[in-house]
Amino acid sequence: MRKNFAILCLLSLALLVSFASAELKMLSSADELKQVVAEAKVPVVIQFSAHWCKPCKVLRGRMQDLAPSYKDNEVLLYHVDAYVNESLRTYLKGGYPTVRAFSDGQVLSSYFVGAKTTNSIKRYIDNVVLGADQTRTKGKLNILDSEEDFQKMITKSETPVMISFSAYWCNPCQKLKKTLTTVATEYEEQDIKVCYVDAYVNSNLKSYLKGGYPTVRVFVGGKLQEDTYFVGSKSPDYVRGFVNNLIAPASGLERSELKILETVEDFENLLAKSPAPIMISFSAYWCGPCQKLKKTLTAMAPDYNSKDIQICYIDAHKNPSLKRFLKGGYPTVRVFTSGQLQEDMYFVGNKPEPFIKDFAKKVMESSAK
Repeated sequence: MRKNFAILCLLSLALLVSFASAELKMLSSADELKQVVAEAKVPVVIQFSAHWCKPCKVLRGRMQDLAPSYKDNEVLLYHVDAYVNESLRTYLKGGYPTVRAFSDGQVLSSYFVGAKTTNSIKRYIDNVVLGADQTRTKGKLNILDSEEDFQKMITKSETPVMISFSAYWCNPCQKLKKTLTTVATEYEEQDIKVCYVDAYVNSNLKSYLKGGYPTVRVFVGGKLQEDTYFVGSKSPDYVRGFVNNLIAPASGLERSELKILETVEDFENLLAKSPAPIMISFSAYWCGPCQKLKKTLTAMAPDYNSKDIQICYIDAHKNPSLKRFLKGGYPTVRVFTSGQLQEDMYFVGNKPEPFIKDFAKKVMESSAK
C-alpha cells in the first residue's frame, strides 16, 4: 500500500514538472535561436527587440506577465536582441519590436509589430498554440462602390483605413490603383485596410480631395486624420513607407525608416514639417553607387527613432531643381535642421554602414546642441 502511494506521488510530481508554467527566456545569439527552434517540440514565440527600444521593454514586460498563463508543453516564449545580433533583423517586419512564431523548425506567417495590449498578445499566442496560423487575413485592395460602402468601411474597421479617392478617367489614379493592389497584399487586413473609391462618381466624397485626383486619406476609428495624406500617383516604395508609418504609431512604435520623396513638393513639405533633423540622399535612378547607398540606408534606418532623425532618398535627376544640393556628383547626402541646410555637413558617394552611422550620430548630436 505504501509502495503504491509512493509511486503515485512520484507520478504526480513528474506530471507537475513536465507541465511547468512557461516563462519568457532570453536568447543571447542567432546560433542559440536556431538551436531552440530546431529542437522545440512545441511552438516557439520570439520577440525580436533592440536594447534601446522603449516599446520593446513595454512588450517584454507584458509577455513576462502573460507567460505563467501557459505551460511549457504548450508554447516556449523568448526574447532576443536583434539589434546586437544583426543577422536576426531579417525577421523584423517593419521595425522593433517584431514578434514571430516558429513551429516544426519553420517560421510561421503570423506576426505582430509594436507594444500590443496584453489581450492582443494573448490572442496571438493562443492562436499559435492552437495551430491557427491562418488567423491573419492577407491584405487586398478593397473596392468601395458607393458612399454607403465608404461609411461602413470607416465606421466598422478596427484598424486604420487608407482610401484612394480617385476618378475612373484619371490616368494617375489608375496607376496608383495598380500600385495599391500590389502593395496591399504585403500587409494583413488586421493591420490596415487599403481601399479605392471613385469620388467622381460618388461626388459627395470630393470633399476629401486635397487639390486633385488621386488623393489618399486615412481614417482611424472612423475619424479622418487631417494631416495624413498624399496626392498623386506614387511609387511602391513611397506607398510602403506611408503604410508602415501608419501601422507604427498604432503599435506604439517610433522607429525611423528610409523615406522615399518623389517630388520637390514632397521635399519642401518635409523640410517645413519635420521637427527632427533630416538626412537626405540626393541620388539618380541610373547611378550604381546611389542604389548601393539606398540599400544601406534602407537597412540601417529602422535602427533610429524617427523623432531623432529622418533618413530620406530623392531622385535629383528627375527633380533637376534639387541638383543644387549636389557636392560634385551623385549621391550627395545633405543635412537639414529646422528646414535649414547645414552647409558643412555632407558626404559624397557610397559609404559603408559604420561611416554612415557615425555621420548620423554627429547629425543628431549637432541637432541636440
